[in-house]
Amino acid sequence: MMPLAISGSVTIVLLVALGLFAYPALIERGRWGIAAIVAGTVALTALYAVFDRAAAPAARYALAFLWALAPVIAGVISVRVRRRS
Repeated sequence: MMPLAISGSVTIVLLVALGLFAYPALIERGRWGIAAIVAGTVALTALYAVFDRAAAPAARYALAFLWALAPVIAGVISVRVRRRS
């Protein structure tokens, strides 16, 4: 099991790296890029659910899903800002 400090760092790195760099590139690739984003979101949900053992199961998975959606939202915002520029 990962220590809490490491899991927090992994979370921040994944949010920034995926949301600002990887997901915008995948969004512009079309259908296969979107499929990769869905697979990544499912994997992140599982990873974050493993990190959060203290919460009740329903709350743990709901919160993990919200954390996994954060890079997707950041990626969509990034793509829209780039298209306006």
